[in-house]
Amino acid sequence: MSNKAMAWAVDCNVKGSHKLVLMLLAEAHNGHTGACFPATEWIEEKGGLATSTVAMCLKDLEDWGFITRHTKALGRGKGSRRDFELHFNILDIPILDVYNSDVRHLKSDALDIQIPACPLKEEPEREPEVTGNAGAKDDHSEVLKAFWETSPDKARERSSKKRLSEAVTKIVRARKDVTAEQLLAAWQAFLRTPDARKDGAKFCPGIHVWLNDNRFDAFLQPVAAKSSPEDQRALRLEQCFFQFSRGGAWEGRHFDCPLAPNDPRADYPAALYAKYGLQKPERV
Repeated sequence: MSNKAMAWAVDCNVKGSHKLVLMLLAEAHNGHTGACFPATEWIEEKGGLATSTVAMCLKDLEDWGFITRHTKALGRGKGSRRDFELHFNILDIPILDVYNSDVRHLKSDALDIQIPACPLKEEPEREPEVTGNAGAKDDHSEVLKAFWETSPDKARERSSKKRLSEAVTKIVRARKDVTAEQLLAAWQAFLRTPDARKDGAKFCPGIHVWLNDNRFDAFLQPVAAKSSPEDQRALRLEQCFFQFSRGGAWEGRHFDCPLAPNDPRADYPAALYAKYGLQKPERV
């Protein structure tokens, strides 16, 4: 990642998905050579964006002058590569003269709206917000986060957050007797099997592939239809343990678990220490 490119991307006066795509390009930028050639699929996965959204953002950023795309031949039989040139001197979207037609004068004193020769492009319709039970049913953000963060590296490499979300949503909608929490529990049960753990989970399948193949049926366990606050707390606590075991910061400080597992005052279940290979300190 280039610090100069990232600072530029942060300062650029664009918002939303355009800002995210620009920052991902900066992340892929080599500050020494100036090379920047991330695959579109990488941008989609890292940003959690749809293919159409990434394509639209790249086109807009190029039209506005922030980037230029170049196609580079890699040699005989090796195809081509698309390089991105970042223009660090551009920080704002230019004011474009979209309509080059003459000014149309009012034909009367009445203040009626005058339609220009080239009508303004209508703003795209926004998708209706999902509310009520339907919205709650498809909101699996916490479960999806646990799926991703507690999975082996190989399982994540062979999947993506987008495909995982689509697989979970598809199953929950089609199978009225299965919840997202059950799918997560089934996946974690599978990860404890010798097949999944063989050679350091080297042969572990992609998460969405495992779900789409209905392999979860063999590991399903009955759970309550709705997670209790205690269950949700236990899920978040396990996520924190997993991250901490990999050298991450203790995220429990953001809710009601401020003490890290290595703090002698901490009183967390011994099973979590054993599961994630942490030493439970003696209480003082």
